[in-house]
Amino acid sequence: MGQKAEEQRVSTVKTSTFTRDMNMTRKLSE
Repeated sequence: MGQKAEEQRVSTVKTSTFTRDMNMTRKLSE
């Protein structure tokens, strides 16, 4: 159970980092 929660947290961090990078890229391209 603890491992599953850890995987969930890691995927959330990756997703938020990816989203932030996409937003930065979009601002730069404008």
